[in-house]
Amino acid sequence: MTIMETMRGRRKRAIAEPEHPYNVNELERDVEDALERVRPRDLDQDALQQLALYIPAREEPVAPTPLPMVTLPPYVEHNLNVDDLGKLSSAAVVQQYEAAAVTLEAMGKELIDAAQRGEKMAAEVKVTIKEVEEVAQKYRDEAKRVFLSIERSSLLTAEVRATCNEMRKKIEDQT
Repeated sequence: MTIMETMRGRRKRAIAEPEHPYNVNELERDVEDALERVRPRDLDQDALQQLALYIPAREEPVAPTPLPMVTLPPYVEHNLNVDDLGKLSSAAVVQQYEAAAVTLEAMGKELIDAAQRGEKMAAEVKVTIKEVEEVAQKYRDEAKRVFLSIERSSLLTAEVRATCNEMRKKIEDQT
């Protein structure tokens, strides 16, 4: 039996009954067990020495690496029964959702700013419209004044013409 066959058998058993998905101590024991089962005649001395380079000296068990500190949003918290991989995965997903939510909120603030600028512009437009209406009224008033002036001038011209015609008749009648 080769090392790989031994490892495959051990791996199948580990997959069927996982104690902990990332237990370094268990993995080291598996490798040591596999190496002990291999008969020395299966491997030459050089191969055994090379393999020994990859197996660390076993003085004390390796402590499990603690999870990195992940700040979770206040609306979620880890279930105590979830393993480290599940905690990291769920934390990563919730952080992505939280980042998207923060981005959406920022976009909402930008929309509020745009709406406020729009309201300010609308107020300025209302003032401008009022000014335009005042100018339009002044044009109408001026048009009325000019209209009346022209009509008065026209009446005065007609009256002067009538007076001139009367005087011409009187002068003609005297001669």
